[in-house]
Amino acid sequence: MTHTADIIIVGGGIMGTSLAYHLCRKGVRKVVLLEKQGLAGGSTCKSAAVVRMHYTNRMTVVMALRSRDLFLNWADRIGHHEVYWRSGWFFLTPPDQEAHVRKNLEMNCEQGVDASLADHDMLRERMPGINTDGLGLVVHESDSGYADPVGVCEGLARHAVDDGADVRTGVSVNALLVDGDRVTGVRAGHDTFEAPITVAAAGPWTHTLTGDIGLDLPLEITREQEVVLNPSDPTAAPPYAISNMADQFYLRPKPDGGLLIGRGYPKAYELVDPDHYEQDHDAAFSRDVESRLAHRFPRLAGSTIRSGVVGLYTVTPDWHPILGPVERHPGLWLATGGSGHAFKIGPAIGEMLADMIVDGTCEWVDAGMFNLSRFETGQTFKSSYGGNRA
Repeated sequence: MTHTADIIIVGGGIMGTSLAYHLCRKGVRKVVLLEKQGLAGGSTCKSAAVVRMHYTNRMTVVMALRSRDLFLNWADRIGHHEVYWRSGWFFLTPPDQEAHVRKNLEMNCEQGVDASLADHDMLRERMPGINTDGLGLVVHESDSGYADPVGVCEGLARHAVDDGADVRTGVSVNALLVDGDRVTGVRAGHDTFEAPITVAAAGPWTHTLTGDIGLDLPLEITREQEVVLNPSDPTAAPPYAISNMADQFYLRPKPDGGLLIGRGYPKAYELVDPDHYEQDHDAAFSRDVESRLAHRFPRLAGSTIRSGVVGLYTVTPDWHPILGPVERHPGLWLATGGSGHAFKIGPAIGEMLADMIVDGTCEWVDAGMFNLSRFETGQTFKSSYGGNRA
């Protein structure tokens, strides 16, 4: 059977559902979203979903702020199901990064971020028992925190459906349809879906989809691990989202009292096939993060592992997503390459792409900077710190 639409979105993660939501808000009605699993069933559901504004590129800061605004006003704009916890976020940095931290904090504040420096006395007051040895500057964002990634995608999709979108789960897209170089839709099983615009937002599977038409994307798929701990001393468990550059780990509380912890960069890439990779966490990884946690929070030594989380990053060479139309293939747009931080800017990604598709331009950010062509022209994003990032 052949179906027609104005826009087809392949992928029901944060990028795909956000785009569907924003397209419908702008009056597009024949939006079809196809997801082979459940909503947020790929990388998004495994996201730590830490929401923070601290970036070293102005455009990314703008997108993070715009996204957090949706989270903060979720009840009014989407519904009353709680998906965001405004816990506050702390960024612990080593002393040798002071110049970079001050420079980036100043830039962030110029963009409107509610950020300030927190001294070590404040840190010890807020986080009893923390070891502040070896820490330099600490950045605090009071309105940041963490979210429920599945709940966010489900809420965005539900709102889009109420506005007329056709959201289908359990539908595997097998191939892009082409007429010459032009992409005209997709094939999914025995069905075809045709539209003037097809958006590939399939996360780790995007490069497989585009590879079939000869479009080789600069993406690497990495295996990423986290564990959920039962804190040995619940009174010492930080109730904040924390990015710890000094010890290369991040953590955030779980609403049920657990602690989610993962390893930050720099670290070695573990490149995998998204259809065949080990989905149980490694014992060596667990020991590593437990040791790092115990060093910084000694009262949490001996915390026990409740469960593990193993997901995938879709990484670009400059750790920024690929967004926008593909010049070689009219009709094809990309929303991929989240590089581990797409969730926190995902709502803005959908809004930016919707503005470009419907209005032909985006007034609030230089959308062209995210285009695939930047890797050919050398106009890639640069970051002042961030481990493996360029």
